[in-house]
Amino acid sequence: MLPELKAKYVKTKPIIDGAGSDDVWKLAKPLNLDVAGVWGPAIGTSAKVTIKAVYTDSHIAFLVSWDDATRDDKMHKPWVWVAEKKMYEQSKEQEDAVALAFELSGPFTADMLSSVDAVWDLWTWKATRTDPVGYALDKTHRYSTTQPSGKAREYKSRTGTPIWIQRPDDAGKSTQTSLPAPTEYRGDKAPAYMIGEPSGSAADVRAKGTWEHGRWTVEFMRKLDTGHTDDTVLETKKTYAIAVAVQDRTGDMDKASSVIRLGFETIDPAR
Repeated sequence: MLPELKAKYVKTKPIIDGAGSDDVWKLAKPLNLDVAGVWGPAIGTSAKVTIKAVYTDSHIAFLVSWDDATRDDKMHKPWVWVAEKKMYEQSKEQEDAVALAFELSGPFTADMLSSVDAVWDLWTWKATRTDPVGYALDKTHRYSTTQPSGKAREYKSRTGTPIWIQRPDDAGKSTQTSLPAPTEYRGDKAPAYMIGEPSGSAADVRAKGTWEHGRWTVEFMRKLDTGHTDDTVLETKKTYAIAVAVQDRTGDMDKASSVIRLGFETIDPAR
């Protein structure tokens, strides 16, 4: 039986500040999960995640929290000066992150290495590259069992056959822009990304996080229907397959849930 997350109807949207202290969150029933490592060094590890959801007539919001002993939000893969070479090289320092995935088309398995053709709507909050401007990175993940045209990365699926993954940003301006290595000394570390305000469909998802006492808390909010074709339309009389993943200092697949069934509390007509 799939775990179920029921979005609670509220009249007032929460403030997306990462605190999770709005009264509306007290009304929502939490779903507690053990998310398991699914990739490389993360296999055999797990993390405890709590997720809540509320919705209004126009928006849906999620509150996600999980244990993380280290706060990694300063820089992501910064350029590091190598004195003996008199040049910059990219370091392995990485940020923390959390992602919510939603079915968009095709079968939703919550497993990036399934041998299926599918498209996911993906919201990713990144401690360094999106949090400062208060948004999540809004993308689609496209999974193909045959090699697609355009840029795609090939992996071995769970069945041993190839699976190609494309991860395009939603239309508009992203929060992050890659920066090349400086050509002359600019300090021992230099940023590899420029952070800025997103636009268009890339600006659909507001998100903000806080870290306190070894735990991250992140709030997400988006319109139920953004009007953009690269986003899942969330109709409150339906249920949806979703998943949650947390990343501890890694840009790769880390710890992820199985499929979660998202539903919506029926609104009392007397309200």
